[in-house]
Amino acid sequence: MMTQTTSMCCRCCCLQPNIDWEFKVLTDEMYTLSEQPDGCFKGYQDLNMLMHAKEDASWCGRTCSYCSPGGRATTYNVYAGADGANGELLMTHSKGLTCGQNQVIGFSDKGPIRCPCCCFLPYLDTKDAVGNHLGKSQYECDMCLFVPKFKILNADGSTKYRIRPDVCCLGCCVDIKCCGKTPGGGSARCCRVPFFLRSPEAPFEKLKSSNPLSEKAAITDLWAGWAAECCTERDLYSITFPLDATPANRATIVGAAHLIDLTFYEQPQD
Repeated sequence: MMTQTTSMCCRCCCLQPNIDWEFKVLTDEMYTLSEQPDGCFKGYQDLNMLMHAKEDASWCGRTCSYCSPGGRATTYNVYAGADGANGELLMTHSKGLTCGQNQVIGFSDKGPIRCPCCCFLPYLDTKDAVGNHLGKSQYECDMCLFVPKFKILNADGSTKYRIRPDVCCLGCCVDIKCCGKTPGGGSARCCRVPFFLRSPEAPFEKLKSSNPLSEKAAITDLWAGWAAECCTERDLYSITFPLDATPANRATIVGAAHLIDLTFYEQPQD
């Protein structure tokens, strides 16, 4: 579970806080970041422990993200334990200044007018605590501009997974899911968009999950409760990993969850 800990109730214009997160490990099938054979990546085996991700973005970048949150240069530092930055650094997810997945080109009575971008798109590089490159999550652009798509790259640059929601209208529109339950049996959002992890080649089949409570691997936006949803605007996600995901792949998928929030869920709040 990936829970936003930063309140967004005061978010307006230049008041754009860094967004911090808490991770709760539910089962070892969902999240076990064990040691790599070369010893370069250290992670969790104690399922009762927490992880915290603290964002480090400049004030200027956060201010500009009012119109295009996906464009800001930022770093998410992930620490062990319940004390945030006082814990041991486990990994980082970072990006430089890019275009957003779309840009504001004007304003109307109904709000900003946006134009999709297909170059210099948002990404997050995932590295371990000592700077070894583990993988990369990248926003993708193709002919279906209104369907958000991402890819997961291995450390060598090869494509490991594709991430996108289900689609309708010949692949041109997002197929929104209505009602349902979370993998743990809780309540999902009434209208939600699960981002399924898929094979990298057409027909982009959904991958089986390593969590026995969830059939398919996905990053899903959940209902966080009335107080979080209406008062502090804090998001909640579940992350279920594919069966074949390595520790480095799982770390990169966590970065992809940050990227999905940055590009897809954070933007409607601006």
